[in-house]
Amino acid sequence: MYTSYFGLSEIPFSITPDPRYLYLSRRYREAMAHLLFGIQEGGGFVQLTGEVGTGKTTLCRCVLEQLPENIDVALILNPKVDEIELLAAICDELNINYLPHGSTKHLLDRLNAHLLEVHAQGRKTILIVDEAQNLSTEVLEQIRLLTNLETPKQKLLRIILVGQPELVNTLARPGLRQLAQRITARYHLSPLAITETAQYVKHRLAVAGCSRALFQDVALRRVHKLSGGVPRLINAICDRALLGAYSKNKVTVNAAIVKEAAAEVLGTQAKKFTIPTAVWATALLVVVVAPLLWKFSPIFIRFIDPPTKVVAEAKDSAEVALAPTETRDVLETPREEIPPIDSSSQLAIVTIQPEAQQEPPSLAELLADPDIVTDRFAAVRRLLELWGLSLHLEQVKTVCQNSTTVGLGCLEEKGTWNNLRRYNRAAILTLRDMTGSPHYTVLTAIDGEQASLDFDGKVVSFPVAAIDRYWYGDYMMLWRPPPLTKQTVSSRSSGEDVVWLRQAMALLTANDGSAPIADVESPVFDDELHQRILEFQRSQALEADGIVGIETLIQLNAALNPDGIPRLIN
Repeated sequence: MYTSYFGLSEIPFSITPDPRYLYLSRRYREAMAHLLFGIQEGGGFVQLTGEVGTGKTTLCRCVLEQLPENIDVALILNPKVDEIELLAAICDELNINYLPHGSTKHLLDRLNAHLLEVHAQGRKTILIVDEAQNLSTEVLEQIRLLTNLETPKQKLLRIILVGQPELVNTLARPGLRQLAQRITARYHLSPLAITETAQYVKHRLAVAGCSRALFQDVALRRVHKLSGGVPRLINAICDRALLGAYSKNKVTVNAAIVKEAAAEVLGTQAKKFTIPTAVWATALLVVVVAPLLWKFSPIFIRFIDPPTKVVAEAKDSAEVALAPTETRDVLETPREEIPPIDSSSQLAIVTIQPEAQQEPPSLAELLADPDIVTDRFAAVRRLLELWGLSLHLEQVKTVCQNSTTVGLGCLEEKGTWNNLRRYNRAAILTLRDMTGSPHYTVLTAIDGEQASLDFDGKVVSFPVAAIDRYWYGDYMMLWRPPPLTKQTVSSRSSGEDVVWLRQAMALLTANDGSAPIADVESPVFDDELHQRILEFQRSQALEADGIVGIETLIQLNAALNPDGIPRLIN
């Protein structure tokens, strides 16, 4: 009804989970990183919780749209089922044939055979259960048993549980502790902050084709206060507010319209704003008494001057600041009627003019500056320089394709600030401006909630929250790969890779004072080595699975060769 009136191409505040309208605030980007972590990693559960209306389902749909083609997804939206119905629903989602009235064993056998088949084809399978707080204890136990479907090296099914905060209490039950112990990543999606609420509203209007501000700033603050930052309530209030503005022929939405809209949406009665009697009395007193004070006590008016003026003891040469012209006009007191001030006995007002300071450029201004270099090759070249390497352009272009050229490998993945802090080494961040265009910069330092970015030699510092507006979790870092024949070393490995791992762990134990490894030349991956790996992984906040993959190798590299690594935190 109001779309053409405001020049909108569609309704901007629909409550349907349309991924196009997803506003990626810092919290949403972190939640998305956790979901992508659960999809990319090889086992365990990922738990995503949030209050009703915070956008969990929309976030899941946005993640599904970004998945590569080699990932199959089973999405369960109605979890109020028993064990057999759950397995049947998973088989239906994955197009697995089964007997109509098959038993639990039959369904599990069909599912396991399918997972093994697609795994052999290089495909991954994800199970996402929405509204998981409604799952019964028996069904949750069945879901836990699904993680037992595995090969000797990895799990065949990755599982993401999405639900309201009650899910946390459900999984805390003693009978479900085995499932809780398998959760490898947890994230709680909080409501939007007041600044994020304003950006959220503007973002949805922009997606709907709006090129101007339809909500006044005070109206946006009222939207946040009445909605509590919950996106679903923001949508409902803003939709009704636009309809209210349309019915009143208003070109913008003010705070009064928002209040009326919230009263209709939330079922509360809007209260009329009344000025207390005491306020009226005070105002009347000021109007009556102020002229008298102006006439008989000229210094009074100077005490109510703007706060940029300070009271100081007047000296013979002090300059007395007169009251503002606007104040004199209001009180209708001619300037010549103001009696002179005796500087030897009165207090005077001395005006202190602050020095003009030039504001540093914002990150948005840097990304838009054509003189600032933000291309990928410049960022890679700068990162190599931090490692002490200076290469020509062709070597820079192929550094990630051919690590033997410089003895360094590239790790490219999505993550959060916690990932970067854990790796503790300089990395290239991919930033995206408001048009979606990529910009590349080198993250060189993290100091609390401040981070330093290097744009081809120009280093600037920003709050982490400011960078979050343009960073969606993509980063690339360099590391020194060890001389291994395979990318991972596990209990099924043997030979030279195990010997190297034993020697590496022996060096670590020699430095920390632990008991030495019995036989550093043994090619057997025994229980002792397995326990040493688990201890190291726990000390580095890694997933303690006893498998030495890229993450564990990077941390081993940093522990064994601390020199020469450009670190974020010293």
